Amino acid sequence: MSYLPVHIQNSTDYSCVGTVTYRASNLCTSDDYTLDPLGSWTAESRGGCLIRIITAQLTIDGQKVDAVPYEDGGSRSQFAVIHSGENQYSVTRVVT
Repeated sequence: MSYLPVHIQNSTDYSCVGTVTYRASNLCTSDDYTLDPLGSWTAESRGGCLIRIITAQLTIDGQKVDAVPYEDGGSRSQFAVIHSGENQYSVTRVVT
C-alpha cells in the first residue's frame, strides 16, 4: 500500500523548519522540511510509511519557538502549522 505524500501548509507569518518522522524508522527515512511564511511543502514520496510525529520550530523575532508537534498521524497526509494561542503554535491535521 502506498500513501499520499505529506503536505504541510504554514499558516503563520514566520518561517519554520521541522521533521516528519515515520513509524518504521528502519524502513522509512525521515523528511526534513523548511517553510517560508505562508508557504507550503510536499514530500517527494512516502510509500507505505505511516507518520509517527511531525515537528516544527518557528523563528520569531530572531528567537526559536517550538510548536506543539502532531503525533500519530498514521496515514493522514494534510497538515498545517498554526497559531494556536498566545505565544503558542501547533502542527495540526487538516480536515477536508
